[in-house]
Amino acid sequence: MADVRLSLVGAGRWGRNIVRTVAAMEGVRLVAVASRNPETAALVPPGTRVVGDWRDAVAADADGVIVASPPASHADIALAAIDRGRAVLIEKPLTMDVAEAERVADAAERADALVGVDHVHLFHPAFRELIRRARDLGAVRAVESAAGGDGPFRADTPVLWDWGPHDVAMCLTLMGRRPAKTAAAVRERRRTANGIGEILDMTLEFENGVAARIAVGNLLPEKARHFRAVFDAGSLVYRDRADAPLVFVDKEARERPIDVPPDPPLTCALADFAGKIASGARDRTGLALGLDTVRVLADCDAALVDRTAGA
Repeated sequence: MADVRLSLVGAGRWGRNIVRTVAAMEGVRLVAVASRNPETAALVPPGTRVVGDWRDAVAADADGVIVASPPASHADIALAAIDRGRAVLIEKPLTMDVAEAERVADAAERADALVGVDHVHLFHPAFRELIRRARDLGAVRAVESAAGGDGPFRADTPVLWDWGPHDVAMCLTLMGRRPAKTAAAVRERRRTANGIGEILDMTLEFENGVAARIAVGNLLPEKARHFRAVFDAGSLVYRDRADAPLVFVDKEARERPIDVPPDPPLTCALADFAGKIASGARDRTGLALGLDTVRVLADCDAALVDRTAGA
C-alpha cells in the first residue's frame, strides 16, 4: 500500500513536533511544508519540499493537509484545502471565531470531507482509558481541571484560546454535551520579561447539575496538566506528564495507577488521521467537537470578568 502523503502548513514549535513525528512513522510521508523560516529546510525529511506560501502546500500532491499555523489563519487554509478535495487536520483551536468555525464545518459537510481538529490530549492513551472506564463508573459528579506553564506568551493568541481548548474539549468529551451555562474570570494578570501573562478560571455548568471548574494560565513555574473526573465511587485523574498518567483515587484518597500504553499522543493523533485517509473515512466527529469547543470558549470570552481590576 502506498504511503499516505501529507502537507503541513506551519513549522513553528508545534509544527516542528509534527515534522519529527511524521518522519518517525511508517506508511506516512511528508511531501511539503509551508514555512518562511530558513531553518526549516534542515529539519524536514529528505524529499520534502519547503515552500514559502501556504497555498503551495495546499496545492501539493498530497492526500491530507495539517494546519499548524496561528489560529487566525486556520479558517482560510482549511477552506482552501477542503476546496482542493484534501482531508484536513487542524491544530487546536479550530478557529477563534464562531462564524469562521461554522464556515469550515459547513464546507466540510458540503464536500463530505474528512476534517478533524487535533485536541491532542484526547488521543493520549491515558485520557482514552479514562473515557472508557468512566462508562463503568456511572454519572459524573464533578470535573476539576488545571493546566498551564511558564508561557508561551503569544501576541496573536490569548491565554483563553491557547490553553483553554484542550480542557474544554476534554470536558465536552467526558460529558457528551455542551454546558448550559458558562462563566470565566481573570484570576491573575502580570507583566513578565516575555509579555503579559494570565491565569484564568472557567466554570462550565451542565443541565444535570454537574459543574466543571477549569483553571488555565501561562504564569506557572513549569508545564502541567491535571484533569479529575469525580464519580460516586472515586475519581479518575489524568496527568499527562506524570510517571503514572492515569490513576484511580478511591473515597479514602488511596491512589491506584492504571497501566496504559506509552504511545505519544501526537503519534496517536497523526496515525488516526492517516488511518482514516487510507480507509476512505469521511469522519467529522472531531470537527464537530472542535466547533462546540469554539462555541464554549466564545461564551467564556464574552463572559470574562477581570477580578484583578483595581487590585
